[in-house]
Amino acid sequence: MQRKSEDICVDQINNTKYSLIFIGLLVLGILLAFVPLLFQVTPNKIGVPGSEARKFYTNPTVPNELRIYLFNLTNKDEVTKGAKPMLEEIGPYVFEEWMEKFDITDNDDDDTVEFNMKRTFIFRSDLSNGLTGNEKLTTIHALIMGMALNINVNRKPMLKLVSQAVNAIFHQPTDPFWTGRVFDYLFDGIEIDCTSEEFAAKATCAILGTVKTIQRLREGFYKFSVFGALNATGVGVYKVDRGIKNVDNVGRIVSFNKKMEMSTWDGECNRYRGTDSTIFPSGINKSDGLWIYEPELCMSLGARFDSVSKYKDVPTIRFGFDFGDVTKNHELQCYCSDLPIGCPRQGTINLFDCLDVPVVISLPHFYNADPLLLTESQSGLHPNEIKHSSYMEYEPITGSVVNAARRIQFNLQVVPVDDVECMKQLPAVVMPLFWLEQLITHDKNDFVPLMLQYQRLRVFLQILQWIAIVIGAIGIIYLLYNKHMRNTTLQERQTKDTD
Repeated sequence: MQRKSEDICVDQINNTKYSLIFIGLLVLGILLAFVPLLFQVTPNKIGVPGSEARKFYTNPTVPNELRIYLFNLTNKDEVTKGAKPMLEEIGPYVFEEWMEKFDITDNDDDDTVEFNMKRTFIFRSDLSNGLTGNEKLTTIHALIMGMALNINVNRKPMLKLVSQAVNAIFHQPTDPFWTGRVFDYLFDGIEIDCTSEEFAAKATCAILGTVKTIQRLREGFYKFSVFGALNATGVGVYKVDRGIKNVDNVGRIVSFNKKMEMSTWDGECNRYRGTDSTIFPSGINKSDGLWIYEPELCMSLGARFDSVSKYKDVPTIRFGFDFGDVTKNHELQCYCSDLPIGCPRQGTINLFDCLDVPVVISLPHFYNADPLLLTESQSGLHPNEIKHSSYMEYEPITGSVVNAARRIQFNLQVVPVDDVECMKQLPAVVMPLFWLEQLITHDKNDFVPLMLQYQRLRVFLQILQWIAIVIGAIGIIYLLYNKHMRNTTLQERQTKDTD
């Protein structure tokens, strides 16, 4: 009996020891779930003045890459007489795009920060495949067509006055097209002669001086370019949420130029959605999409969930973007000028209400747009998903866009204008002008290696966590079962001894 008592005592000691081991494994497995939080990669932050986060937010150390492709018109004489355009793509012209915030003011009471932001473009000839900007380009004359098409929409009785102004300022043009250097069109400027004493010319030139894309050159002369007046110039005053009180709101636009919403469109389309594109909150849901406010376009652009993906082995969420179809998405009907006939065609948005010119935006080469748009040109358009789709790869832990190609094409909705001599016989066509490709990647910094190390740590700890939990749970179940069996055996022996 003494020997049995000793055995029982030893068993109890062993059971206690093993119980502590298995319980310890179970607790360890549970605690391992929280270990990654100790090594958490810092989410995107705006931070407070003087912090490293604030310095990076206001002055990023790595530029975006901007590529510009232009459509050269090869049959302008025929188009002037009504023929469909023949187009030839030129590009890419590659630029560094630096985005800098200045005039920064913090508002602690509502946890916001106000700033202006400028984009500076630096040409990279070494990445532009031998292109210099001196190449010859033929495209629509933005001012001749812009003025005539603007007046043709809302103030047709004034078209004769516009025709007189066109003849005086541009010296009796025989067609509404322009031929010259690519960089004159993009940055350096096309000269505008406003020395005429004619009333129509003077009235028109007084208005030209207020247009964003037109700069004063010298007395009596101005110049127009697509990007020259925008280069290294503030676009307006943003007010955004700092995300200190609520990290889910970091970067969210509260107002722009002191206005809480736009007044360009109807209803929901006037709402500011998303950020200025330089920061996003972490943990955005697939259903939320990624939204960016573009003040130059008077609209918030939304990228919708496309797929779960990876970028260089870093797990990401891929969001894709296009301009949709009003007939299938009623949320877009606020872009219609007059339902149902004034709605944009599939895959396009008409920016007349924003720019006072019938500029139509789409994806490059009318990818994912109304197929009939391709038939309006004879040649030069070849939509391709790889080259012309638009997407962003979002890493949800940090809220970083680790890889993106944001692409957008600018077109002009051309129609014949009877009162302007050089535009009488033009075809009705949505004429492609140029398209932009903004490439964003984290290849040039240590973000990808850091995220890979973090992901590997998470995977290793998850494996270790489940091994500890499974072994601990099985061990505890086994010990409980073993204890039950010993108790049953002991009771049986005690019953026999009593008998």
